[in-house]
Amino acid sequence: MNIASLPLQSLVRKRTAYFLKPEEQRRGARYSLELPLRYIGLYRRKSLVSGTGCTVDMSSNGLLFTTDQYLEAGLDVELWIDWPARLHDETALQLVVSGRVVRVAGPEAAIRMKRCEFHTRGSAERHAEHEEYAADRMSLELR
Repeated sequence: MNIASLPLQSLVRKRTAYFLKPEEQRRGARYSLELPLRYIGLYRRKSLVSGTGCTVDMSSNGLLFTTDQYLEAGLDVELWIDWPARLHDETALQLVVSGRVVRVAGPEAAIRMKRCEFHTRGSAERHAEHEEYAADRMSLELR
């Protein structure tokens, strides 16, 4: 099944907060959304770690996602999420999110979003290629 052909409403499900303790309730509604993503962890604008994962849920100011490696709380991250809707039904989109890891539980990390914006897939891929170059350069510096 091609995820891009599904209506966005079928991919998003509002998470109810009735099972949460009062101290755990968030200000914004959280929506279950399972989409593939790539991420990098940054320290002073340099890439420290990169990997792949999947969104679990998101709200207007936070996002929970799975990771393929451990991320520490306090780490600044940038995520590239493959968005299922297309611009004018033609151009692939990615949601680019910047934030800080605020909680880690096993293979999941929660971030507080600082910035998010849609990019066309071409511009996001060029940015990712630049990041891969920066990560390769950093690995050479560490040797």
